[in-house]
Parts: sequence; C-alpha cells; structure tokens
Amino acid sequence: MCYCCFCILFIFVFRSSKLTWHGTIPTSEIWIKLGGDKGQGTLRMVYQVANISNPNVADNTVIWSTFAAPDFYYNLEIALAFNRGQVDKLDCTKWKDKTLLARMMGDYEYLAKSYGLSGPNGKYFCVCCVISKEQAQLLKQEQLLSSMKMRNLDDIRKCHSEFLSTGGNLRHAMQHYNSVRKPLFNVPLHRVAVPGLHISPGLF
Repeated sequence: MCYCCFCILFIFVFRSSKLTWHGTIPTSEIWIKLGGDKGQGTLRMVYQVANISNPNVADNTVIWSTFAAPDFYYNLEIALAFNRGQVDKLDCTKWKDKTLLARMMGDYEYLAKSYGLSGPNGKYFCVCCVISKEQAQLLKQEQLLSSMKMRNLDDIRKCHSEFLSTGGNLRHAMQHYNSVRKPLFNVPLHRVAVPGLHISPGLF
C-alpha cells in the first residue's frame, strides 16, 4: 500500500460529503486510525477514517498490509519497511484547513511490538506508561492514575539504547522498562487507543 492509496480513500470520503466530527473530534482535525490484528495465521494491518458515520464497518476499513506469518517484531519490521515512511508523510499533512492525524489501534500484542516493547506479558507491559503489572493489580484506580509515569517515544528510544549498551539480554528487559527494540512508528503515544478488553484479563 503506497501513500497514493491512502489518498484514494480520502478523495472518496471527502467528495462524497461523508465527513463528520462526532461531537468530540476537533473540527480542525481528521483522524486516520491505523491498526493491526492477527487471526488464522495472518496479520492484517488496516486503516480507517474516523471522521465518518460508521468508521469501523467493513466497507470503511482498508487493508494496507497483510502477511501469512507470526506477528514477530522482525516480520513487522520487514512488512513495514516501505509503509512506515508513508505513515510519516501522512501524519500532520494538511488538507484544506484540516490536519490529518494518525492514531494507533489494534490488539495489544500488535501495539506493544509496534512500539518496541518485549510484549504484553513483560513486567512493564503498558505502551503508554511505565507502571508494572504488580502495581497495576494492587492499586485502586485513583491511586493508579496518580502514580503513573507516562512514556513517550524519546523515552522508549533511550531505554532501548541503554538495553543494547548493556548487552541486549532479554532476561534484563525489565531493567529497561521492557523497551527492547526501536518503535516502528513515530505516532505519539498519546494517540494510541489502548484496548482495555485485551489488557483487563491479564490484570484481573
């Protein structure tokens, strides 16, 4: 899927006057949701324009990359070798008076690996913060919110660099907040839609 293929969907949506802001999306922004999910041995990466009435239905979902292999980090890296650059070009692009913003979604394993974490079973499992599983299980919601230290892309890259400088041993991943690889996307972490359903079984 190339950058021009992203544009095909935009042209269809914009010309058909289907844009809406749902009362919550800023009127100066158009959100492009990028996600991934695996099933039956195949990983599918999709995108959706959030600013339409039914963004999650099949007719409004476009598969932009797919492969029949496990969603290991290295497979994702190969599959995204070309498309990552297209996502970077897409993000923050201007269309008339609107800004296109990429937002990440998908199953939690896909998100964790996309942002360089060892996976959803690591001690520091959260894509958005550095709270441990033990802390998340013990704290009440109000305590959890006040104790969280948020991650950002620079933090993940720094922790990954320190992980490599100490030998890159996965047994020591927790000492570097489980940041064992480089993020595959440059989409800021505050634009990640974390799937609560995927996380809650592991916590509760």
